[in-house]
Amino acid sequence: MSDVWWPQNGPPVHGNEIPPIAYLDWYVPRLLEQRPHDLSQSGLQLDWSEELSSIENLIIHPLFDGIDVHQLIAQREGVAIERVVATHGATDAIHLAIAAALPSGSKRLAVEMPSYAPVSQSARMMGIETVEFNRINSGPGPWRLDRDRLSEIIPTVDGVLITPILNPTGFDLLTEDMDWLVEACRMEGIPLIADEVYNDSLRTSGNFRPAHTLGGHCVSINSLTKIYSLGSLRFGWIIASEEIANNAMRALMTFTGMLATPSARLAAAAWPHLQKALDAIEERRKHAIPLLEKVLEKHGIDWQAPPQGVFGAFDIGVDAMQVIDGIGKQEGLLAIPGCMFHKDLKTWMRVAWSKPPEDFAEDIKALDRVLTRIQS
Repeated sequence: MSDVWWPQNGPPVHGNEIPPIAYLDWYVPRLLEQRPHDLSQSGLQLDWSEELSSIENLIIHPLFDGIDVHQLIAQREGVAIERVVATHGATDAIHLAIAAALPSGSKRLAVEMPSYAPVSQSARMMGIETVEFNRINSGPGPWRLDRDRLSEIIPTVDGVLITPILNPTGFDLLTEDMDWLVEACRMEGIPLIADEVYNDSLRTSGNFRPAHTLGGHCVSINSLTKIYSLGSLRFGWIIASEEIANNAMRALMTFTGMLATPSARLAAAAWPHLQKALDAIEERRKHAIPLLEKVLEKHGIDWQAPPQGVFGAFDIGVDAMQVIDGIGKQEGLLAIPGCMFHKDLKTWMRVAWSKPPEDFAEDIKALDRVLTRIQS
């Protein structure tokens, strides 16, 4: 198995040149081990059976009942329906947004690191070179955009793709950095695509600013996966200008024809209850973060909790993958090593407080035992 786990940027690829999603090659087998103390899942874990288990007619599209999922999205986001395209999750939306937003003849796309591999690797299979830039590692707290690097590459690329709430740290891109990037892309006449699957955790704050509200060249990608615990539906969406959305709809019809009917029907049934997930996140943060802060302080690990969301990351000072596969497995703990997101984060570990408080309270004891053994 490869020792390169982080996303791979570079020239276009085809056939056996297509790089693996190495993160999943590592993660899925360990997830299937069902370790008793799983702090690995960056998406909320929430039971939707009460709202969804009795839904009937799963193979009859909700349009036949007068329910248009595009209209549901448009109303919630306060945009015209012509700007919305429903997709098969956020990963599908990444492909469609790249195809729809980049101009004809595009050859290069700037992509942010650290990142989740499809954000970096998707464009390469579409004949586009990916050029990376970093959010600068400044330890605990929000990381700054590398404006110097971006100033160099923006004139040479045909678009920029970012994930505002950074995986693995959980911190949002600073407002002044986002504003700078929006303006830099506007001045160059290129699109800015934002994978905002974690951004709905900001809805209850005063800092919720989806990219699609910041300019006609800005594209938002979102889904019901991470914040709403409905990843199995594979239901996402794009919000963009009417022109880009029209392009994306044509791309969707070309690639997949139409949305899966069960996904559309279940998403429509969940839609009136989405606040349930946002409330659950706030409740879990209230219980979990003080416990995590106490354990990390005990072990002398400097950490700052992100002000939103269900995950964060910290430097444990040793190879995190070796710890998770060794001592972690012995203690029944599963977390995510930082090398899955960037080559320079090998000593970082990402943990999530996405589970119910009573489960997290037991899991954090396992993390405490692992850190104790590392330091003994």
